Amino acid sequence: ASPLLHDESWILAQNPSHYTIQAIGLRDLDKLLQLIGGHEDLAPWAIYVAQKTSNPIYVLVQGIYPTVEAARAARSRRRSAAPRRG
Repeated sequence: ASPLLHDESWILAQNPSHYTIQAIGLRDLDKLLQLIGGHEDLAPWAIYVAQKTSNPIYVLVQGIYPTVEAARAARSRRRSAAPRRG
């Protein structure tokens, strides 16, 4: 079984013509990891660092979709189930 959460290297290894959904970006990595809990059915998840400074921003992305239409459809279906900032 593949892990539920991946890193930047996994993102870069994906087909560059495919799409993903950016779920949220936070400065608090622990909070981001908590948001994934209970949403294993939406895997794969991946996190990359958008701002590599003393105050990094961790961005959570979800899924790999072959077309933009497939990504948009998944986003619409899963909007109510996606992690949200509390």
